[in-house]
Amino acid sequence: MRRALAVGGLFFSSLGAARAADGGIARHSYRKGETLRYYFEDTDYVYDAKPEAGLLRPKTLRSISGVRVNLRIRVVGVSSGTARRRIEFSDGLYRSAAPKKYNQAPSISLSSAIPGFPSDFGYEYDSDGKIVNRTGAFFAPYLSSEAGTFVFYKTMDIHTFQSIIDDISSAQRPGDIVIKPPKKIPLDFGVFRNGSSVQTYDRVDIVDGIRCAVFKVATPGNTFKDKNSKAPIRTDYQLTMFVPLEGEYRGLLLRGDLQESIFEKRDSYVLRQLSMTLRTK
Repeated sequence: MRRALAVGGLFFSSLGAARAADGGIARHSYRKGETLRYYFEDTDYVYDAKPEAGLLRPKTLRSISGVRVNLRIRVVGVSSGTARRRIEFSDGLYRSAAPKKYNQAPSISLSSAIPGFPSDFGYEYDSDGKIVNRTGAFFAPYLSSEAGTFVFYKTMDIHTFQSIIDDISSAQRPGDIVIKPPKKIPLDFGVFRNGSSVQTYDRVDIVDGIRCAVFKVATPGNTFKDKNSKAPIRTDYQLTMFVPLEGEYRGLLLRGDLQESIFEKRDSYVLRQLSMTLRTK
C-alpha cells in the first residue's frame, strides 16, 4: 500500500501587504464567488530494491500507478479576511499496472476504481495549511480499496503548495533563502515529521505573460509513521512553484512540480512525480 506523501510548510500565518513590483509576495485576496480550476496529476514508480554499497538502490520496476483529476475551487464566502472554499473533484482517473501490462491497462474513473466514490466528491475548508491534515475524514469511507488509499494520500498535496505560498514572508526577495526548522505534523492516520527545509526564492520569470516569483524547496530526511505500521516510511522531496506577482491570480499557485524519493521497506523504493497547474482564462 503506497502511502508516502510530502506535506511541507503546513502552517498558516498572517502576512502584511507586499509590493509586487520589487518581487515581494502578497497574499491572494479571495472574492466570494471566485472560481479557480486546477489540473492535478501524480505518478508513482514502485521498484524492487537492494542494498548497494551501503545504500538502498532501485532495481526492477514493479508497478506504475497514477491519478489525474480536474479540480474546481469555489469561494463560498469571505469573513474577516478568511475565505471559505469548496473543492470539487471532476473527471478523475486512476491507472495502475505492472510495467509489461501498463500500455494495455485502461485509465478508469475514480467512481469506478473506488467503490462508492461519488462523481461529485468535494469538501469545504478555510485554510490550506489546516485542512491538509484533516482530509482523511472526507476519504474515510473509501479507504478500504487500494485505489481509494492511493488517491487519498496523493491528493493531500493539493493543499501543500498553497500552504507554503501563504507562509512566504513579504520581505523575501529574489536570491534569498529561508531555512525552516524540522516540524512534526499530526495527520489523520499517523505523524509526518518534516525535515529541515531550504526555501529558495530563485528568480522572477514571465509565464504565459504573467510575472511570477519562482521558488524552489528542498526537504530531505522526512519520516511518516502510520498508526498501523511498525516501521516509518522515509522520504526526501523537492518542489518548484510559480507564483504570480500581480493580476487576478496574485499570490496563488500558477504551477507546482514535486518529486519525491520514498523508502517504504528494505526491499521497496518509490519514485514519485506530481504537478498542479492553474487553468487560467
